[in-house]
Amino acid sequence: MKEHRLAVLLASALIGTFYWWVVMHAWAMHIVDNPLNKWLLAIQFPRNHLALYKVLIYSHDAAFNVLLAIPFASMFMLVARLNNWQCIAVAVLSANVATFWDADWTAAPLLFAHGGFWLGVGMSLLALPVAFLMVRAIPDRWLHESS
Repeated sequence: MKEHRLAVLLASALIGTFYWWVVMHAWAMHIVDNPLNKWLLAIQFPRNHLALYKVLIYSHDAAFNVLLAIPFASMFMLVARLNNWQCIAVAVLSANVATFWDADWTAAPLLFAHGGFWLGVGMSLLALPVAFLMVRAIPDRWLHESS
């Protein structure tokens, strides 16, 4: 039985690592051509409404992260042995270890003083659990009708 639990946790870590890979690549492509930010900058929105600009950008980023996490949360939902919070925690942990593994922490005091850093860390820690809650909220009959 212990071997099965180890296999489940390993599968969770692999899903989390794949989730990290997809998020990193999606953000690398999206940040280059973010239509919302381009539009807000074109109308000089940050110049006149800096606080609202930050709220819009961080809300957009949070929604984007949750949308990216939904397919991975669905993987946990559809496999009975992975459908628990311990597996989600392992996936989140592996994704965040992969994110910060090769980080240069020499400027850490400057990062820690910036609120945007903590919002980003919060988003990376909460996107998959929020997506898991959203997928869990889908009635079971919808899952069975679609297949």
